[in-house]
Amino acid sequence: MTKTRYKIITKNSEVPVRDLIRISGDKEMTASLDPFAPDDLYSYCKGLRKPKNYSHPLTREKMIFREATTAESILIASCDFKGRSKPQIFDRQWLRAGLIVKTDEGIFTNPPRYKNGTPKYDNKTLKSYLDKVEPIKIGKGKVYIVPDSENLRDFGFAEYDSFKTGVQNCDTFVKGGLARVLEHTKDEAKNLRKITSIEFYEGGISVRNFNSYQSTHLVIGLLTKEIFSNYLEVYYDSDYYCNRGLVFGVLEKDIENVSKK
Repeated sequence: MTKTRYKIITKNSEVPVRDLIRISGDKEMTASLDPFAPDDLYSYCKGLRKPKNYSHPLTREKMIFREATTAESILIASCDFKGRSKPQIFDRQWLRAGLIVKTDEGIFTNPPRYKNGTPKYDNKTLKSYLDKVEPIKIGKGKVYIVPDSENLRDFGFAEYDSFKTGVQNCDTFVKGGLARVLEHTKDEAKNLRKITSIEFYEGGISVRNFNSYQSTHLVIGLLTKEIFSNYLEVYYDSDYYCNRGLVFGVLEKDIENVSKK
C-alpha cells in the first residue's frame, strides 16, 4: 500500500480562489482544503445539482469542483486531523461525506449519476454493478468493493449484518462493513481509524440511522460530527438537498495545468 502524502497549497503561491490540498498515494487528487457550504459548491434547480465555476485569478480559466466521494472526504479529513480537520470542521459543524443509497438489504455508497447529474438510486440497477465482484465476508454479512471504472468512483455495497450500529469503539468500527465501504477498502478503514481514534473520542463512535427499518431507496448524505465532547456521531440524513453541513470539493481540472497557462 502506497503511503499517503499531502501538500497544502496556499493562495500566496500557486493557488487561485482558495487554499487547496494536493494528495498523492493510492489516491491522487487536488481538493479544497476547507469544505464548502453546499449552496456555495452547487446550485439547485428542481432537484438537479449543477456545479458552479470558479476562475483562476490570473488566467480567468474556469476551475470546476465536484463533490467528493465518501472515500475522498474521509481521506481529505484524515490529513492532519488533529491540527486541522478536528478543530476547524468536526468540532464546529457537520461534515457531509457523500452520497449513500439505502435499501432493505444494506447501503450503496457513491452511486453513479445520469447525464443530468441525478444519482441512480434504483435498487435493481445498482445491484447489477455488483456482478462479478467477489464479496468480503464480515460478521454475518457481506461487503462489495467495486473497482473504479468510467462510470463508477468508490462505489460499493455493505449489508446491514456486516457492521454494528450504536456506540462502539474505534477498532470495531473501522473493521466493520460500513467503515470499509465508506472508505472503499477491502481491509480495515485506515483513514477512518485516524479520525475515530480514542485519542480524540474517548466515548467511541455512535453509528445511528443505519438499519433496514427506515424508508428505502433514498439518496442520503453521510454526516459526521462530534457530539457531547467525547463521541463521534456517524449519521445518515435523508434530506440531502438542504444546506446542512459542509462538503469537500475535488478539482476536476489539474491545478498545475491551469496555473501554467
